[in-house]
Amino acid sequence: MLGCPVVGGSRQRSGESVPVGQQSPVLVRFSGVRLTMRRAIAALSVLLLCLAGVGADLRHPAVPLADAQARDSLAMASGARGSSRDPFSAYLELAAQDTPGATVLAELKGARAHARRNEHEAALEAYQRAAAGLPGLSDWLHLLAADAASRLGDTVAVTQLLWATEPGLARERGWRATARARVAAGDTVGALAAAENAGWYLHDPGGRADAWVRVAELRLAGGDTAAAREALRQTVDAAPLSTSATEAARMLEALRGASAEERLRAGRIYIQNGNVRRGVTALDAYLRLGLGSAEERAAVRLEAGQALFRARRYADAERRLLALAEEDAPAAVAAEALLLVGRARQRLGRVTAARRMYERTVERFPRERAAAEALFLLADLEHDAGRLDSAGAYYRRVIDAGSDPERAAESAMRLGGLTFIGGDYAAALEIFDGYRATHTSGPRYQQASYWAARVYSQLGEPALARQRLQDAWQEEPASYYGVQAAELMGDLEWMATLRPAPVSDPRAETRVTGAFARLELLDELDLEDAVAYELERLKRYFAREDGGLYAFAEGFHTRGRVAEGILLGREIRRLEGAWNERLLRIVYPFPYREEILGASSERGLDPYLVAGLIRQESMFNPGAVSPAGAVGLMQIRPSTGRALARRAGIKRFQPSLLRRPQENIRLGTLFLADLLRRYDGRLADALAAYNAGPRRLARWRSHPEYQDEELFAERIPFAETRAYVKVVRQNARLYAALYGARPAAGGQPDP
Repeated sequence: MLGCPVVGGSRQRSGESVPVGQQSPVLVRFSGVRLTMRRAIAALSVLLLCLAGVGADLRHPAVPLADAQARDSLAMASGARGSSRDPFSAYLELAAQDTPGATVLAELKGARAHARRNEHEAALEAYQRAAAGLPGLSDWLHLLAADAASRLGDTVAVTQLLWATEPGLARERGWRATARARVAAGDTVGALAAAENAGWYLHDPGGRADAWVRVAELRLAGGDTAAAREALRQTVDAAPLSTSATEAARMLEALRGASAEERLRAGRIYIQNGNVRRGVTALDAYLRLGLGSAEERAAVRLEAGQALFRARRYADAERRLLALAEEDAPAAVAAEALLLVGRARQRLGRVTAARRMYERTVERFPRERAAAEALFLLADLEHDAGRLDSAGAYYRRVIDAGSDPERAAESAMRLGGLTFIGGDYAAALEIFDGYRATHTSGPRYQQASYWAARVYSQLGEPALARQRLQDAWQEEPASYYGVQAAELMGDLEWMATLRPAPVSDPRAETRVTGAFARLELLDELDLEDAVAYELERLKRYFAREDGGLYAFAEGFHTRGRVAEGILLGREIRRLEGAWNERLLRIVYPFPYREEILGASSERGLDPYLVAGLIRQESMFNPGAVSPAGAVGLMQIRPSTGRALARRAGIKRFQPSLLRRPQENIRLGTLFLADLLRRYDGRLADALAAYNAGPRRLARWRSHPEYQDEELFAERIPFAETRAYVKVVRQNARLYAALYGARPAAGGQPDP
């Protein structure tokens, strides 16, 4: 078992070496095989790490706990020997009762200040005092105290403090303190034992990666390059997208005589973690070695070009990939290279050159996946230009090619839309029902079902139309097509047919209170890493209790951490695979309700539309700021906010005003109402303009699909705006169903 403390050693301070504790019988037996004291301690470390998890009582604390209260708290949290009591539950219950006073909070902040100033002795003592006053957080405080003790090389204090820590936390996080204390005490063997055990047995992949990097550092310090190399490989295998993997890549590159495989691996890790410049440089270094088969080298060159394209370095990507495509590369590689050259040219505004490259891809490699993608891009260009017959012919070729299933499905939906808008309902039905016949589930099946229903309505077949709508709704009731189908069926009470929600459990509520007490204190201490770890641990813990995750997610909402509650609700949906009304209210909460209702009434807006827009824009985070500089709940740019403020009678506008929920909603609803008036109440137009701007919308209104608002939403060229329009409309309908005049199912109160 990992990260658990080790017994024995010496407390080193100011040049002194003071023996502490007595050798246990186990240590005597290790010593009987003529190990040095240091190696005996290291061997015992490994044994204790393994035995800790099965309840072996080998504790020999050298000094007493801080006071009787801490001892009582520890006993309560750990439970009696043989007890089935979950120690983490006990910590949560303790935390729910904690009311930290000013003295304890000052102690905590003082401990953090000491730690930041490297005053480790003072930090150690302050953390121990705080743990006595806050038993519900004592596991983390003991761990922080162990970290301070480790920086003093005090192996015995680390041992004692980790034994006082909740076992799961000690296993997953305590190894760092053990390893650091061993290093500070000159015991690299013991440090390696702690880090290697953590690398093999920790549950968290990121933690395992951290441990293997530490092993590599210790191995390199000892001159064992071969073992360090293996540890670095283990780092990358454990968590390739972690910061530890990036550090491992840097260390692999720096090793004397780094192999071609190591350079290649390092380059791929850099690229995966967003450092494209360094990653491509490493791939180039591998290629200069001239190793690998021609096929392998071509694949690496394609990787480099793809990385440059994703990084928006289109000119560099074009140059590299064009050279690759013109050589004798394997067909699949050359086809992908040609396709990306075309896409790079299109992104650079060279549409005619892009078109020629797409055509060349199809001519040279008609059976490759890239050819189907090229055909779709050609269809898209023709569609945008209004050459609908040509676009339709290309869409059919994508469907017939069959080498890219997703593009074939999208082509079928596009082609069905063109035939529908052209009035050829028989052809449209053949496309939509034909897709349903070969694909009996999934988002595209639901889309085809919905549009088949629209076709049957035009053909005067209401029974068949309703059947297709029911098929669409049953596939995913809360999706865009699901709520659209429910509305067309006139089923305003569809939520009553959902499965029952788990009932609230008062015991779970108590533990949720404790969970947030712990989280808020860790957050107040600026322990971001601890907060992230605790969140994941709490999710695993509450997932074991019926309805526990529901109570935890609702706890986020009641404490104003709405985005986190929504994200947890989505996880619950993925775990359970079905909706119920309680879960829908978690994923679609309604904070700032009074502000939204008031502003919407003033502007003549649907409040559920406003709520749905805010959920999509900011997930109800008043401090949200977009990469483009949009601020607050309704994501208003300061320049737009200034103009709106003048109209709203706000004389002294400051950008900080946009972070105030009431003012942001006041200005955002004014902007939305303006857009709806400008576009004669067409919601799809107003939403498209809200997301992408009126200038782009002016171009899109020339598309033939514009005459049908729902079909226009399917055809908006920007994928982000297309999704935005659909999602906000979906949200609005769900908010109306959840929070409208209808009484809540099961008596559930509105949040």
